Amino acid sequence: RVEALGGQLGDAQDQLQAKLTERMQADLQTQADRQELSRSVARATEEAAEAGRGRERAEAELRQARQGVQEAQAALAAAQAGLAAARESGAAAQESAAAA
Repeated sequence: RVEALGGQLGDAQDQLQAKLTERMQADLQTQADRQELSRSVARATEEAAEAGRGRERAEAELRQARQGVQEAQAALAAAQAGLAAARESGAAAQESAAAA
């Protein structure tokens, strides 16, 4: 009878060891999964930050381009005003020459 109890105890210990090993493996896999998830979140966060920086750069370039367009428009207006003044001066010179 002692031998039978000893055998049962041995079997119970084997089963417990097997369950413990299985649980430890599951815990290790869970830990590995959590670490991978953390790395994925960190990558996604960095990609989002880089996208934000890219957007800021694009917005700055757009502002510079708009400023360049405004400066070009101002230069064109000044050139048109100068051309109109030159035409008026030429017309006045022709009238003066015709009167002479």
